[in-house]
Amino acid sequence: MCTTSNRWLTKSPLARFDQGYRAAVTDGALRAAAIVLAGGSGTRLGRTDGRNKVYLPLGGVPLLAWSMRRLDAHPAVATMVVVVRAGDEAEAEAAVGAAALQRPPIVTPGGASRTASERAGVAV
Repeated sequence: MCTTSNRWLTKSPLARFDQGYRAAVTDGALRAAAIVLAGGSGTRLGRTDGRNKVYLPLGGVPLLAWSMRRLDAHPAVATMVVVVRAGDEAEAEAAVGAAALQRPPIVTPGGASRTASERAGVAV
C-alpha cells in the first residue's frame, strides 16, 4: 500500500515548490533573487508586428504583470530582476506600474540570445 498523500499527487509541481519555500521562510532566513526573462519576440504566438507577447493584456493588465505580482508576493523573493529586449524598457516600466508591486523590480536590457539575457539578469 502506498503511503504517499494524495494531496501531493493533485497539486502542480509549482504549487508544491511554492509550499515548500513558504514553509522554509517562516523564520525569515531564506531569501532568493528571481529573474524574469521577458525579452522574447512573440513569434511562436504568431505575432507579426514585433510586439512582445508579455505586454499583451490579460485580464486588463500586461501578461508580465501577473508573473511579477506572483513573485512580489512570495516571501522567499527578496529581489526581482526583469530582463527585457533592448528598446522595450518603457513598455516594461509601464507593466511594472500596472502590476502595482510592493517591491518594484530592477528592469535591465537583455542580450542577443536567451543565454546572453540570462547572464545579464544574473549580472545585476
